[in-house]
Amino acid sequence: MKNFFFILCLFILSYFNLNAECRNYCITYSSDIYPQLTNFKLNDIIFGTNDVGWVIGDLGTIIKTTDGFYDSVINQESNTSEELLSISLVSNDLLWISGNNGIILKTTNGGDAWIQYNTNLTDNITSIDFANENVG
Repeated sequence: MKNFFFILCLFILSYFNLNAECRNYCITYSSDIYPQLTNFKLNDIIFGTNDVGWVIGDLGTIIKTTDGFYDSVINQESNTSEELLSISLVSNDLLWISGNNGIILKTTNGGDAWIQYNTNLTDNITSIDFANENVG
C-alpha cells in the first residue's frame, strides 16, 4: 500500500498543477519514507517493469528503483545540476533524458553511467521520446 501511495503522489506531482498544500503533503509523505527525495521537485517518472523505474527532477536528480520504490531507492549520478524534465525508456538498459539548457543524457547500462550530449542549445528540451534504439 505504501508503494501504491508513493507512486500515486509522484504521478500527481508530475502531471497536475495542484495547490501547494497538496504538493507539500505528497512531498512530506514521500520524504518521510524516502529521505533521498527531500527538497527536490520531481518532473517525470517511468517504469520498464513493475519493479524497475526511474524518477527525474531538479538539480540533475535521477533516482532508480529495482523493487517499485518499496525499499530500493538508488540515487544515480547525472553529472549535471540542470533540471531534468523528461525521460524516455527504450529498455531497462537504454534510457534518454532531456532537460533545461538543451541537456540530453543517455545511459546504456540502466543508469550506472550517464553520458551527456552537447546539443549547443540554450532552450529547455521539455520532452523526449524514443521508439527504439535508433529512432527518437
